[in-house]
Amino acid sequence: MSLSEILTNGFRLTNRYWQLVFIHLGGVFLLFIILFFSFLIPLVAGGYQNLLRDFEWGDLLETRFEEFSIEDFATLLLIFLPSLFLGITLSLCLYIFLSGGVKGIYKDDLLQVGVQSALGGEPLRFSFSRFIQNGKVYFWRIAGIWTLLGLLLLPLLLFFGLYIGGIVWMFKEEKVGEALLILFSLGFLLLLLSFFFTLFAHFSNIILVMENRGAGSALREGFRFLKSHFGSSAGLYILLVLIQLGIGFAFSIFQFPFSFIPILGTLIYLFLLPLQTLLSIYLTLFLTATLMVFYKDRTRGETVEFQL
Repeated sequence: MSLSEILTNGFRLTNRYWQLVFIHLGGVFLLFIILFFSFLIPLVAGGYQNLLRDFEWGDLLETRFEEFSIEDFATLLLIFLPSLFLGITLSLCLYIFLSGGVKGIYKDDLLQVGVQSALGGEPLRFSFSRFIQNGKVYFWRIAGIWTLLGLLLLPLLLFFGLYIGGIVWMFKEEKVGEALLILFSLGFLLLLLSFFFTLFAHFSNIILVMENRGAGSALREGFRFLKSHFGSSAGLYILLVLIQLGIGFAFSIFQFPFSFIPILGTLIYLFLLPLQTLLSIYLTLFLTATLMVFYKDRTRGETVEFQL
């Protein structure tokens, strides 16, 4: 399958299940609500119970850092950490569920021969119940693979922290030349590692759903797949990211002139904001669908080099 065919099939798959865009939009709103109340509830509780004694929440921005006592910091942590932990956990669970539902819907379509047989030969159509079922089926395995990926990410984050700390120290020691050399050289290495990790995470999640694997098995298969198809996988992913950035940039250019109109410009911006959100969600789903089409082609179809 050529590059143009892969992109076209990814586009058609995304359009065929356009309902997922609005489901994802609902998930985004629910995500914001969860995070909003994660901040709001401890603020209200802290102010109502006066846990910080004479400290006023309204004076928070005017209070200097050194005016906080250890007890104030401990109380802040006591108020915020449980709520934030719960909010982040719920947000991750919501996103994991959405991820399983979306990938499951796309998998059913891409491997629809067996599914159609089970449905009596009828063509596949979007079904919210099927989305929910896929979300439940893959929830714990996606949660498991995200946990393993998080553990794999820890060394990269540690390396990044040491890298930034070393650069700051060298600037303080006025070793500007050496700091800039390390900044560009290690920064490039860090960029490559981040890119490979992102690509690895995408295909491992796809393999988990497409091949119905467990978390550990999907990670191993993801590494093997990239080892065999790294060039074409990386090229396709870069192209998809560039498409996202290009469309996003074009939308921003379209919005820019309205920012100079005092009242009407604000109204137009508020009108375009939901459209921009929908476009961003659509492009994200298009990326997922196209990568799944590409994976199916490379594992179940005829392997052909990209041709335009």
